[in-house]
Amino acid sequence: MSEVLSQNEIDSLLNELQTGALDIEDLTQEEVQAVKKYDFKRPSKFSKDHIRMLNTIHDKYGKLMAGALTKYLRTPFEMELESIESLSYRDFNHAIANPAAMAVINMRPLKGTMVLEIAPGIMCAIIDRVLGGTGGSCERIKEFTRIEISIMKKVLENSVEPLQSSWSNIMDLEPELEQIETNPQLVQITSPDEMALLVTYRAKIDQVENLINICIPYLVLEPVIPKLNSKFWFTSNNQEEDTRRVRLEIENALMQTEVPVRAMLGGTSLSFQELASLQPGDVIPLDKLINDSLDIMVDEECKFKGVPGLCNKKYAVRIEETILRGEDNERTALAGRD
Repeated sequence: MSEVLSQNEIDSLLNELQTGALDIEDLTQEEVQAVKKYDFKRPSKFSKDHIRMLNTIHDKYGKLMAGALTKYLRTPFEMELESIESLSYRDFNHAIANPAAMAVINMRPLKGTMVLEIAPGIMCAIIDRVLGGTGGSCERIKEFTRIEISIMKKVLENSVEPLQSSWSNIMDLEPELEQIETNPQLVQITSPDEMALLVTYRAKIDQVENLINICIPYLVLEPVIPKLNSKFWFTSNNQEEDTRRVRLEIENALMQTEVPVRAMLGGTSLSFQELASLQPGDVIPLDKLINDSLDIMVDEECKFKGVPGLCNKKYAVRIEETILRGEDNERTALAGRD
């Protein structure tokens, strides 16, 4: 039902119309709804929930990568997630400058590879820092040299490992640096018209600031798309937390478990007749010499070697060696542990 105007409101409205303060067209003009263009040739294959989860994953990756490079370069390296969008691989490839610092990373067990691209300005500053410089900016036009590519490889290797941790809530990823390339036209990881995910970071080292891009084809991510939702993410977190808690409880219970420990002076074999004729004061020779170490048994298994002695007016054994599990013939000496 339309709102009913009071007499004062009607008088005010008529007065504004007469003075020209209000245009009658403003009252009759219908609100035009904004129309968003949709390209059917390049459909978006990622929902808002997918983008939200990918944002969480790559925000974590950016922080881990920044920490890894800060440690490697021994200077602050900052990375901030700027945007996540979908586009064709052709558009991504054509937007990269030549020469470029690109790493092709195998996303095992997913089928396919992704591309990590570091802007030449950032890579130039990193190389300058590794070679003892201040990490200042430089205008790179020429190709990278062999020495620079060798340094680039070390940097990109430090960028691969954080991928495993950032994807751990979704799957057990085993990323591996497969190839380093400086010419973007030679990096064709999927068909040009295939849709891909583009993750863009704003990176900064000293006073140099530029972009770092990650491009993952949709075909690579397709098997894990159903897992890219908040329900799966929090379920994984809860399961991981429950597993950690159970493991800790089991470890604490094991630590409180008492096991029998015996120090064996030695042994020998007697016939039944010799055993029957034993009297108080008889001496039974054992199979160990006086200077031999004793076998220390833990639940019927020899785990240590030691020597007898006294401690606080009580018989005691000092541990001299420990026997490695499953290797009774290999021992590791321990420094006089009482």
